[in-house]
Amino acid sequence: MENEFTKPESPFLLLTEDADGKVSYCWWDNEAGLQEDAVKRRKEGEQIICAIEISSSRDVEIPPEYGAADFTKEVKPAYDDAKERGFDSIILAVDTDTEQTYYFYDMEDGIQCNEFDSCFDDLDSAVEALFKERMVGKPVDIRIE
Repeated sequence: MENEFTKPESPFLLLTEDADGKVSYCWWDNEAGLQEDAVKRRKEGEQIICAIEISSSRDVEIPPEYGAADFTKEVKPAYDDAKERGFDSIILAVDTDTEQTYYFYDMEDGIQCNEFDSCFDDLDSAVEALFKERMVGKPVDIRIE
């Protein structure tokens, strides 16, 4: 009798762990389904333990999480561009994929964001606070107004 490998019906396996330490596993028929589920679970606070294609024993890449640093890298060039152009009044508008628009105002006392009552010392801290505390969706357009 040969030891023959039988390909599983659903060859993609995702293992995750929630905040309480409970481990879950899900089988997927395709890589795209696994990736989508992994991103959703990570947003819900679960940690990815393993994402693998069993039939080939290759790791499956999960799209990187979009974070505050990524958002800052997108907003900063628009602000720097406005400064280089010599604008004395800078307003940055950030449109998101949820049809929300957020504004950053360059004020004498620092940077004001329409979502907060106080000024921030610099653009980086204002952008990070917006991203972590209030922003819904991902930016689709950043413009100088």
